[in-house]
Amino acid sequence: MEENFEILDTANKESVGSAATSLESSIKWGDSFLIMYSITDRSRFESVSHLKRIIDLVKQTLGIPTVIVVNKCDMENGRVVRTGEGKALASDLRCSFFELSVAECSVAVEVAVEKLVREVRLEYQRHLLAMDKQSRMLQMRHALSLKHPAARF
Repeated sequence: MEENFEILDTANKESVGSAATSLESSIKWGDSFLIMYSITDRSRFESVSHLKRIIDLVKQTLGIPTVIVVNKCDMENGRVVRTGEGKALASDLRCSFFELSVAECSVAVEVAVEKLVREVRLEYQRHLLAMDKQSRMLQMRHALSLKHPAARF
């Protein structure tokens, strides 16, 4: 499986009018999503649920690999979003959760992205298995219909 990555920053795209169309078209081609907010920005935290709902709606599935990454955990004095709130939100949205500081630890960023890549690979494998199962069922149906032309399968 060849892996290509393209990162699209949607932070400044509002979900209204033509910007919403642009956001939705960006979501359509994505195989996974990393949603990021800062512990110092309550409005971004509050927009995570809305963004995830748009992703689920556009992708027409609740199983799209998504990781929530919380940045600036090194800025405790400016914290307005508690860790527990972020974990609860991630759990409600069925997303993986990472709290880190991009400025202090690039390894933590790598771990979050690697988790997302693993989730994409698992989803891809599930998709392949489902396609294989469907193919076998169609082959069996075809074989049975040849043997019993009057029966409906």
